[in-house]
Amino acid sequence: MTTTQSLGEVTVFHCSGRIVFGSEDVLLRAVSNYPCSRIVLFDLAAVTAIDAAGIGTLVWLSKWAKHTGRKFRLMNLPARIEGLLELVHLRTAFEICSVSEMLQLLCSASEGSEVRVGPLAVAGQVLNASNASVFTIAELS
Repeated sequence: MTTTQSLGEVTVFHCSGRIVFGSEDVLLRAVSNYPCSRIVLFDLAAVTAIDAAGIGTLVWLSKWAKHTGRKFRLMNLPARIEGLLELVHLRTAFEICSVSEMLQLLCSASEGSEVRVGPLAVAGQVLNASNASVFTIAELS
C-alpha cells in the first residue's frame, strides 16, 4: 500500500508491504499523479521486501527526478533494505534523507502556509494547514 502526503512542493510516499515484480507500476502511477512536486520522498519504513524489479523502479524514479529537475530521496530505510542496496552497490546511488533533513524539508514546505498532517510536531511547533492531503493509492502485492 502507498499513502501519499502532499505538502506544498514536497510529496511523501509512505510505502508498505512489498515492492516486487508486478507492483512497480503502482509507484510509477502514484508519482505521475504529482507532476508539480519539486521534492519526492519515499518513506520505506513499512516495506517488508524488495526485489530486483523494485530496486530497478527506485533507480528509474531517481533518474527521472534528476532528468526533470526534481529531488528524489529515500527515508526510513529498514536495515535489510539498506543492506541489500549496499550488497548490490546502489546505496550511494540514492540520497538517503535523515530524520533531521526530513524535518527541515517539512518545515520549508510549510513556510508561507501552515501545514497539518495528523498530530505532527516539528521543532516545537505543530504544523497545521488546509493544503495537506492524504490518499491511499493501491495495494502492493
